[in-house]
Amino acid sequence: MLTFNVNQYTITVKDAISRDLDNLSGFDVVYINDDGYKPTSMQAIHLHSDGVLLKSIVLGANGGGTGVYANTALLDGDRLVTCCSDSVFCLCATSLELLWKTKADWATCFAIYKYKQDYIIHGEVELSRLDRSGNIVWQQSGADIFVTPHGDSNLLLLEDSIVAIDFEFSKYVFDYDGNTISYTRAH
Repeated sequence: MLTFNVNQYTITVKDAISRDLDNLSGFDVVYINDDGYKPTSMQAIHLHSDGVLLKSIVLGANGGGTGVYANTALLDGDRLVTCCSDSVFCLCATSLELLWKTKADWATCFAIYKYKQDYIIHGEVELSRLDRSGNIVWQQSGADIFVTPHGDSNLLLLEDSIVAIDFEFSKYVFDYDGNTISYTRAH
């Protein structure tokens, strides 16, 4: 579970289990697929003020399964931005109103990082940069998925570059404009 504080509000983000789909009446708002398919992963997000529950939502998307981990979501001023399955959701932090949703990877979005006014998304298949409005600025993929056989994400955000390691341990270095600086194939 992740906890964020903004002004007098506390926001919690946790995994929602599939049986929650059978009882959505426990949530004030539901942001899930409108394509008729059951979401692969879901998150329950609660907004509190002084210990009083103000609003509860559930969101979900298709793609690969994800959970709630340290870099799954971030607070960006008055916005909560979170990765769930293949999508990134941006919510107003003080009302949990959906501001935008972007499919940022055709498989799974593992983590989100703030970069200047934008967001870097570590997806299974693609690294993406989204602007503050959820538009895709650029995407880069590799010869294989951006996770190692050991399950490590192996993504480093440096001052002037992003370093990613794929399933075969090949190394990619990108600049923040999405250009490839170098590629070192694993032996």
